[in-house]
Amino acid sequence: MKSAQVLALSSSRVGDGAYLEKAVAVVKDFLGEKKHRIGFVPFASVDSYELYAEKVSEAFTSLPYTIQMIDHSNAKEIIEASDVIMVGGGNTFKLLHDLYAADIVSLIKEKVESGTPYIGWSAGSNLTGPTICTTNDMPIIEPK
Repeated sequence: MKSAQVLALSSSRVGDGAYLEKAVAVVKDFLGEKKHRIGFVPFASVDSYELYAEKVSEAFTSLPYTIQMIDHSNAKEIIEASDVIMVGGGNTFKLLHDLYAADIVSLIKEKVESGTPYIGWSAGSNLTGPTICTTNDMPIIEPK
């Protein structure tokens, strides 16, 4: 087993900075200049996944990465083909619920344990712990 490569950010914003502005340099340092295919999981959002993925892609336009949004119809395919897994913030309970609904919890765990880099912020960071019991999110839905 390779060692896991995890970048867990507490938030998507720092101070008055733009969305993911401070994260760009940290992600670049973490992944380097290589062109990576990043599978982005937007399931923590309670709004449009497409708009969320656009916002994330725009934040990282200065980096040589291709970000592909994961949805329930393509989740396994994209996770399997991705060089990096990125999980955004929002509601941790909804995120975990939807990851189980898409049946990709084990697949993500296997990929990360085999060395695929994982980047998460807010709810996406909460998944890196042994439980989600430390989240301050409201339980708007009951995960498995």
